[in-house]
Amino acid sequence: DFLVRDADLEKAMRILCNLEYQRQHGLSGDQLDITHWIQGQEVMFRKTGGGCIEPHTRLTSIRMALNIDYEGLWSRARHTQVNGRVMQTLAPEDEFIVLAIHGGKELWWNMKWACDASAFINAHPSLDWASVMQRARQQGCRRMVLLAATLARSFFQADIPETVLAQAKADLLIEPMLARVLESWRADTVGGPVTGKTVSLD
Repeated sequence: DFLVRDADLEKAMRILCNLEYQRQHGLSGDQLDITHWIQGQEVMFRKTGGGCIEPHTRLTSIRMALNIDYEGLWSRARHTQVNGRVMQTLAPEDEFIVLAIHGGKELWWNMKWACDASAFINAHPSLDWASVMQRARQQGCRRMVLLAATLARSFFQADIPETVLAQAKADLLIEPMLARVLESWRADTVGGPVTGKTVSLD
């Protein structure tokens, strides 16, 4: 998964196609563009096999009632070295919010995402939780962030500030959501992506 500015999407798609990644078969260019606009992303597979790549212009589909501050994400992004190459990455506070949104939109069916959230918290002991919560509230994903923090604390012993835990405890919907996530993990059935037909208050 990687995030692309709207203005750079056409160029990014050209580059990915030159690298032998393919857009979904059987749809016209206009259909692919409208699908991307609705979903905020595409899934592309390499012609020669191997993994897939997902260019995103948004973190969620337009069906989710979030007000993500994309300009803020880009302005706070940092440069870092990954395998000898300089790449832009999100500020840690934004990245944790992204982890929470991702888990939330998938209803946390994969336990790995809660483990990832915990590992991320442990790797960023100076995470500015006040900024995390302020940005989450402004963007409409506060409950997603509280649930992510609660999952990370409850099942992977992540170090969450008491102020955040108190907010989670005060939200009467967090505990039932936590129970539903745990129930789905304990069911030990093969999980899978949440489809566009799934409707859930969570």
